[in-house]
Amino acid sequence: MSTPQSQPRNVPAESSMKSKRRRSRDAVELVTCVICDRTLTASVIANHFEACFSTHCPVAAVDVAPNVRIVREVVHEEWLGQWRVPPVAFLLLFDALPPSSLMSLACTSRCGQQAVDKEELWESRSSAMWAAWLSPAEASSSSLDCGCSLHCTPTATLKASKDKAYLLWRAFSIHTVTFHLKLTIGDKRQVAIQSVRDNTGKRVPCLLHTSVLHLRNLFISQIKNDGCDARQMRCLRSGGRQLLHDSAPLAVYFWDLLEPNVNQPLDCVHLDIDVVLRMSARQGLA
Repeated sequence: MSTPQSQPRNVPAESSMKSKRRRSRDAVELVTCVICDRTLTASVIANHFEACFSTHCPVAAVDVAPNVRIVREVVHEEWLGQWRVPPVAFLLLFDALPPSSLMSLACTSRCGQQAVDKEELWESRSSAMWAAWLSPAEASSSSLDCGCSLHCTPTATLKASKDKAYLLWRAFSIHTVTFHLKLTIGDKRQVAIQSVRDNTGKRVPCLLHTSVLHLRNLFISQIKNDGCDARQMRCLRSGGRQLLHDSAPLAVYFWDLLEPNVNQPLDCVHLDIDVVLRMSARQGLA
């Protein structure tokens, strides 16, 4: 009877693997402190680092200054083309330039357009020119004895404000006016008025220095030989508005009819006037 042979076991190899597993379980992780360059285990490095930092890097409490906000001076400015000007200088320039030049100024830059395209500025310019035409009593009265109301009516849009300011300013540049009179008897007359020159040799504005009474006297001289009583006549401009206030300059009644004509010089204008009987014209129509 044969005895089975036992297989040889690799005892040294098995014990070596067990010892490696045991050493790996017993191995610890070592970490080097970046401050003192000591090598310690990971379990104590946190406490060591806090104590080491307090020893080698002491930090004292520092009072934090309050956050004070520095207020910078705000400088407002307007652009005139490629140049910057203060707002006050721009307003002075606005007051000095005529409306036609201001409209050109609005085309120089976007900032210039924003500065010029303000309805209150154009209304202020129109009110100043209107007040220069009338006496304080005429300008402040809501209704005169003749029934006229000589007020500069505000407009509703920016374009209308610009147009009004331009036409009011144009009255200052008219030196010759030709009136075409249409009489009740069917006759037509033509009366031309040219302004005089001042001490500097320049002609004065015709519509500002010619009153309604002056025009009426010229009208009387035209019809005195026609058998008509001039005292019973009234002058009406286009639109049926009567020229009733004798001391008012003609510009007050005709300023909105001063659109430039390409066929006429800029300092000349032609205006139509209807001459009607006093009884056929309403006294309060102004």
